[in-house]
Amino acid sequence: MTFFRSASWLLVLGCLAWSTACLAQPVPPTAAEGRAAVPAADTATVAALHALFRAKRRYSDAALIGAPVAALVAVGSLGVLAVSQLSNNEPNNTLPVLGIVGGSVLAIGLLNHYTRYTPSRERKMLAQYEQTHTLPKWVSRNLERRRARKQ
Repeated sequence: MTFFRSASWLLVLGCLAWSTACLAQPVPPTAAEGRAAVPAADTATVAALHALFRAKRRYSDAALIGAPVAALVAVGSLGVLAVSQLSNNEPNNTLPVLGIVGGSVLAIGLLNHYTRYTPSRERKMLAQYEQTHTLPKWVSRNLERRRARKQ
């Protein structure tokens, strides 16, 4: 009985610590901190970077909704595969295996898209560009594709 009482208190304290950490709000940067000295030639790149992240974030909600659906397809296919293995006749594993693999890959891809184009990631890319004047290859590649489509 003492163990369960101690465990429940630890659980309550853990939840309390987690909730206060989640409720902590970062202080937004002041106007002077938000504006860094960017040369005039680089403002086009910064604007293109903002536009790229804004355009990609339009589909982030769909990716966030689609990822659990894809994961449920994978788990459901795993259940179908398990039930088909218990049957007496010859099991056909093609469709459940495709569901497991396809659902898992799709869920991972959608979550990758969602996490790649978050506002915090955009701020990191801008900070990196302001310091080094270089962008990661995936950002440069996406900017080039976007410029080519607009022409």
